[in-house]
Amino acid sequence: MSRNVTVSCIDLPRFGLLHIANVHLSWAHHGFHQEYANLKRLIASRQHFGVRGDLIVGDFNAPAGEQAYQHIVGNGEYIDQYHELHPQRFYEPTFRGQIDGWRHSPPRRIDYIFKRNGHPLRVREMAPIFNDEFYPSVSDHFGYLARFELF
Repeated sequence: MSRNVTVSCIDLPRFGLLHIANVHLSWAHHGFHQEYANLKRLIASRQHFGVRGDLIVGDFNAPAGEQAYQHIVGNGEYIDQYHELHPQRFYEPTFRGQIDGWRHSPPRRIDYIFKRNGHPLRVREMAPIFNDEFYPSVSDHFGYLARFELF
């Protein structure tokens, strides 16, 4: 139901270390909360490297506004970057068609870029890609192209 987490720490000139965790978590009823807790422990274990920016990105299987989504953003630790930039498009789906687990449900937004609150990054642009408009589709999920200002 989930995949391994890919973790990168990139040293950006004039900024410092940017930590990015790319995830694919399970649905809330299939282990999301335990997987998210494990992800948070993994991220915390890497903070001693002197990270200046922290992003968690990927397929969270947490529909926008629902309980699993609120579990991530509810305490203010992480900020949904798409919502930050496009609040009027909060529920815009991030996939098309009938994917596993969604056979009788409309498409929803379940793919995100979350930034740790207070870190010196500001999202400037964020658009869905691989949606046959920006680029041809490569999956049933769209990706995001995001541009950040580092300060």
